[in-house]
Amino acid sequence: MNAFGFPDRTGTPFVLRGLSLGMRFELQCDEPVLGTRIEELYAACRSDRLGSPGVVIRIERAGTTDAYDVYANRNREAGAVTPDEAIAWCAWLVNSHAVKHSSDLVLHAAAAAHGTRAVVIAGPSGAGKSTLVAALTIAGLDYMGDDSVAVSATCPRVKSNPKPPALDDDALHVLGVFAGNHDKIRRAGGVVGPADLGRALAVDDARDVALVLRPHYRPGPTSLTPLDPAEAAHLLADQSFNFATNGEAALGRVAAIARRARAFHLEFDDLGETVETVLALVGEAAGDTDAIADDRPPARTEDLWVEGVGDAALIWNARTTELNVLTSTATTIWRLASAGLDVESIAQSLARDTGCDPAELVPEITACVADLERGNLLR
Repeated sequence: MNAFGFPDRTGTPFVLRGLSLGMRFELQCDEPVLGTRIEELYAACRSDRLGSPGVVIRIERAGTTDAYDVYANRNREAGAVTPDEAIAWCAWLVNSHAVKHSSDLVLHAAAAAHGTRAVVIAGPSGAGKSTLVAALTIAGLDYMGDDSVAVSATCPRVKSNPKPPALDDDALHVLGVFAGNHDKIRRAGGVVGPADLGRALAVDDARDVALVLRPHYRPGPTSLTPLDPAEAAHLLADQSFNFATNGEAALGRVAAIARRARAFHLEFDDLGETVETVLALVGEAAGDTDAIADDRPPARTEDLWVEGVGDAALIWNARTTELNVLTSTATTIWRLASAGLDVESIAQSLARDTGCDPAELVPEITACVADLERGNLLR
């Protein structure tokens, strides 16, 4: 018996051991045909790293029928499902267990590599992450994941999690057309092997983040709206699975990426036009080497952790588990108020820097201080 109570499967036709977000997993199947398909889907995740698996998933035929049962750590998760559904369940279970087990900050994002640099596509479910990263892979980038990628402790880098992307029928059709009527993509059944799209970066290989995109599908021409570094950092924090549990380390990692990478809100419809736009951005970003300077060290009180990004500030409130983004002016007011200055003294200080009449600044400062107090950012 193994650690989860399954019989020793030395005679099992198919066993695959892999890695996802730092978690070992094991896939078992008695059906050679299904085993071959799973091998194709997870070839880039295969790993012989020693240690106990975080999850053991087994697909078994349901009695004498053509349906299958799916088990995770001996718990039956799905019963009497089709082969395609069994594989989809397998993919979902690996990812959900990996996200829960990961000690890294895990972004709800897709990623692809261009040489030594990566593009990260962050956004909620349905935003188009999987479709876009699949198209970029078809176009020649190296696939790194479609839904969850870990941020390396050596920021600003993300680590490859090349699990098979899950795509709905509409996405499969669009990608098949984009790839030139690629029948294998059209017949994928919802889960596509990275090798069916192009190249995949080996699991856990890391790349510097050069470009961050927030996608949004809508009819019309492709459009790009730049995001400032604070907006990019907030996007990455918001679109992560475990930001709150990583706290101060997570704040530092999203800030490090935002200081280095270019970021855009991408609205798109036509996939071909969008891929051309993104490839041009990736090429430009890959040549960038300058990070936004920030000489201020991270600040910390008992429950407030602060990172500067350009002139703005990111403040993580550990008590309320909220991330606050302050503009340049609000950051200055917050720092002065935190140092004990009253509204009139803050107005005098800002007046010296801006040349404005202090009396004219008082209403704005008063409102800003009130907002900071409501957000529990002043002690």
